[in-house]
Amino acid sequence: MNEVPDFEKLQAEFAKLKQHGYNLQAKGIEIVKIAESGANNVATYSSVFSISVPIAKNDKVLQQKLDVLAESGRYTSQAVSKTNEYLGKANAQLAAVGMETLTGVTFSNFAALDIISYAATIAPSEQKNALDDLSRKSLSRPFSYEDLDILLRRFRDNLPNRRAGAWDAFHSASADALAQASHTMREILRTIIAEEAANDAIECCSWYIDLKKTKPDVSDRIRYLLFGESKQEIGANELGLAVDAVSEYVDDNDALIKTAHGSLRFSREQTKASLEKIEELLYLVLKKLEERKRL
Repeated sequence: MNEVPDFEKLQAEFAKLKQHGYNLQAKGIEIVKIAESGANNVATYSSVFSISVPIAKNDKVLQQKLDVLAESGRYTSQAVSKTNEYLGKANAQLAAVGMETLTGVTFSNFAALDIISYAATIAPSEQKNALDDLSRKSLSRPFSYEDLDILLRRFRDNLPNRRAGAWDAFHSASADALAQASHTMREILRTIIAEEAANDAIECCSWYIDLKKTKPDVSDRIRYLLFGESKQEIGANELGLAVDAVSEYVDDNDALIKTAHGSLRFSREQTKASLEKIEELLYLVLKKLEERKRL
């Protein structure tokens, strides 16, 4: 029997995470205001000093005041430098744990959608109706279409239009609407994998060399996309979830998924879930790539 997860605890953890986010947001706004205020005043500090130095040669009081300004400038410079160093390290740590949380939420969404799609095919009528209702709802995602399109456009200008085209096809009255929508969204994912996880790049990684494989497979490509050259210990569950998610849409033999072949096994709701899963995967992969290149 499967162990029931503590969903109440998970809900509480998300509530705490949200509050931490608000706290960081408020503190970030405060830091921005301090930085803008200081930056706006530097030119004035400089002018005051340069104009006053010649005058202070014959006035000890002004000399003392200039000494105070000079000392305060040195103190402020050290404080800003120390703050920047601390925040730089903190931002890197926040980015890392943030990516872990995004990965977890993404894979939990995948798992839930998989259960809904499969259970609906075997459930008694009463439960099937409930599952069908769930399948028509979209899970909440930690990004908007605009957020996703910004990342897609940075990668290649035409990708947002292709993503929108997949949904246009899905909502069309065409007989092959589902197949076309699935094919289009899947090809966006394949484009990114082909460019960012090529064999040559993977084969140079020490972790891949240690595996002693003849050529990279899907799991290697996903590990490279999500974790790059890092030799850090990758959790088997995390990597397995990623591989399972991608393998549904991409394989090394360039075979189209069954939806793209027009398989009747895939309902409209299942196709919708698949498109949404690919979008979540695209967002996760592109955020990981962006974060890795920033470091």
